[in-house]
Amino acid sequence: MSKNRNIFLTGGTGFLGSNLLRLILENGCNVYLLVRGADKDFCKKRIDNVLIKLFGTNTLARHYAKKINIICGEIEKDDLGISSGMFDILANTIDEIFHCAAIIGFNIQLDKGRQTNVQGTHNILQFAQRCKRIKKLSYISTTFIAGTKGGMFSEEDFDIGQTFNNYENLFRKTSYHYRMERIYL
Repeated sequence: MSKNRNIFLTGGTGFLGSNLLRLILENGCNVYLLVRGADKDFCKKRIDNVLIKLFGTNTLARHYAKKINIICGEIEKDDLGISSGMFDILANTIDEIFHCAAIIGFNIQLDKGRQTNVQGTHNILQFAQRCKRIKKLSYISTTFIAGTKGGMFSEEDFDIGQTFNNYENLFRKTSYHYRMERIYL
């Protein structure tokens, strides 16, 4: 990851996304972080808490907080729920996207899971198509798409007739549906 890259990150408040955020910050990249929240103050507090957990000291957390552009929005909404002016700025600025936002609870309603994991990913792909400088989009996905299939499982194997456990948890279902949709975009 080279310095001076303009990286758009989703899922930066989660476990995987926050650790990716740390790596991005330590590599000197400019971060545009999509954060779910009602207003900028709420989103900033969420990020401040994440940074303290990541860096351990307020001094380091404050240092890295200055390198983050917080974008309040939601992947489930059209144009990621951000203003058209900000959307245009991002579309002209972003070089790379890391999309790792997802809803992974096992007791979430399937419709909510599809809205976040499938529609949200679709919206990120739409955003990427409008980014004029984009060089790469990295989608951090689930390992659960293999269902009950044993052994090696690769990207080419995503639709091999696998079944899912009786409880068919949300993450498996929505990841499978996203991958099915992805072929047709």
